[in-house]
Amino acid sequence: MDERTQIQEDLAQLAGNMVHRGANTLSEQRAADYVRRRLEERAPYTHTDAFHATDNPLAMLAAFYGEFVFVAIIAHWLPIVAFAYGVVVFFFYLAEHTGYATVSRLFPQYESQNVVARIPAERPRGRIVVTAHYDTAREGLLTSPWVERRARAFHFVLVFAMFCVLAGCALGAADPAGETIGAWAELLRWSASALLATVALGLLLTEVAGAGDSDAYARGANDNASGVAALIALSGRLAREPLADCDVWFVATGSSALWRSGMRHLMNDPELTSRPLWFIDINRVGAGPTALVVGEGLMYPFRNRRDVLRTLERDPNLGPLPRVFNAGYPSDLLLPLSRGYPAVGVTALPPDAPAQADADGARFDRPYDVRPERVIAATDVAETLTRVARAWLIRQDKT
Repeated sequence: MDERTQIQEDLAQLAGNMVHRGANTLSEQRAADYVRRRLEERAPYTHTDAFHATDNPLAMLAAFYGEFVFVAIIAHWLPIVAFAYGVVVFFFYLAEHTGYATVSRLFPQYESQNVVARIPAERPRGRIVVTAHYDTAREGLLTSPWVERRARAFHFVLVFAMFCVLAGCALGAADPAGETIGAWAELLRWSASALLATVALGLLLTEVAGAGDSDAYARGANDNASGVAALIALSGRLAREPLADCDVWFVATGSSALWRSGMRHLMNDPELTSRPLWFIDINRVGAGPTALVVGEGLMYPFRNRRDVLRTLERDPNLGPLPRVFNAGYPSDLLLPLSRGYPAVGVTALPPDAPAQADADGARFDRPYDVRPERVIAATDVAETLTRVARAWLIRQDKT
């Protein structure tokens, strides 16, 4: 069976025969079993890596925003204590957004799984990790393209509201009697906390409305059966022509829609970090022309180092490709970027929007919406990236 036909078969199985691949569901487990069987045909060392994932990230975010309401309340009597507590909560919030589990550990955890396939090198001097999430998210207002395109702006408003609550606490402590700036500080604090409380309530209602509704999940042909199909195709190519001096890991991550849980689990694997690393993430490659994602972040822009970007520019096959920054919802790429590893995403631009990598105007939700030619083109780019990554890792090993 040729590569194009196999890609069509993978899309049909993952997004056609399976109605959805919702995170932490039996459908996700069936999808993992299918991906494992496909990777076992190519990679000699393939296994399923089970872990526990936070089941309700929206409730966790609501808890953070609700804590700032609590901060505003206790600031009425103890503004200094409220300010100190608010700063701690905000740093926990930052840690969660960069992949470090803090409050998320306290929420219900359910079993999910990554599928890991390895092609070892004879003389390994580095490790290349190719990832693609295979689960699907719930459909709704929060996952609509319109909201995704504006996610960073919305998030900045929420962060500004948190700062306003903290500023109100600090100003209230400076004028506890409320004779000058204290009254304005109280107004600022309550206005910002009212906004955060409204958002927290909306997130909780969204979580409750979607709980237990299997019809709320997308089929996810583009997001991200297309990326998984490319991952499988790439594993076949590198199995036929393995790299002599770099291990290659192919990881289909689970529960990415639940706070990128699969990637968080992978990043905690001590064996993974035993060698120099380069990450390649394949995500939503079935829509328009192929592009490279070189940075992302809802709040702080995490980008690749200059030497990594120069390496991409010098390659004749990668040089002409568009470079994009993902300002929408974070993908699996955020975690290695936030830890300083070289990490490049392969995605597809929407057919009608040349500057938005992760917010396609059409959902491309069913198998026949995805063009196999686009997946093959993305696989070509990912294969080129593995060669570029290998050369970069060898240079780093020599220095």
